[in-house]
Amino acid sequence: MTWTGPGYPSLIQSCTCIRPSAPFRHNGLGRNATRRSATAPAAFFSAFRKKRDDNGKTKERIAQEDISNNTVGVTGSTAGQAVAVLQEVESSTPGNKVQIVFERQADIRPEALAELIEQVGWPKRKLAKLETALKGSYLVSAVLKRELREDATIVSEQLIGLIRCTSDRVFNATIWDVLVSPEFQGRGIGRNMVARTVEYLKEEQIGNICLFADADAVGFYQQLGFRADPDGVRGMFWNQ
Repeated sequence: MTWTGPGYPSLIQSCTCIRPSAPFRHNGLGRNATRRSATAPAAFFSAFRKKRDDNGKTKERIAQEDISNNTVGVTGSTAGQAVAVLQEVESSTPGNKVQIVFERQADIRPEALAELIEQVGWPKRKLAKLETALKGSYLVSAVLKRELREDATIVSEQLIGLIRCTSDRVFNATIWDVLVSPEFQGRGIGRNMVARTVEYLKEEQIGNICLFADADAVGFYQQLGFRADPDGVRGMFWNQ
């Protein structure tokens, strides 16, 4: 199930679906998107600029910059996997660089996902269940912030965004768990993840893509090409 705000709604209001023939426009998804679904944020990621604090230490500061469609380079690509560097800047550590990276079919530890879930304020989930959900997903994609040395050794890595979906691999796919770290919300990361996920599923010729959205988010997903209750189809639920 896909929510962008803190916590879960008590009642699922709508099932929205998209078919590959529908137009897909990249629009913003950011902080409190369920409340600002019709407004695309002005920026996606940020340029990292350095400034000195009172102790003379260098800190990274985030400045708004729209790089929604940027791809610095594809560092790896196989069937079902792609790594795209969305942004690359100098680190505050001499010789190092910081990258914002999108990974399709990312290998995400349940501990990292649990930390991201806690950051966005969702109810806590058991690690064993998170591990089962990740392993059982058809597609898990992530956006990562990485710092690398000159020899490309990864110094640190932070999970800042995640999206996953399940599928029968032929006809249908469902998008679940669109999460973005609050520190990086409002910059189009969620929009970018949804866009890339839909495009990949379309390439796999999966005919129907759906997600579950709170009523306040329906307008936002409609901007991305989803339709609420297409052809009169209604989602039906049985909850234990």
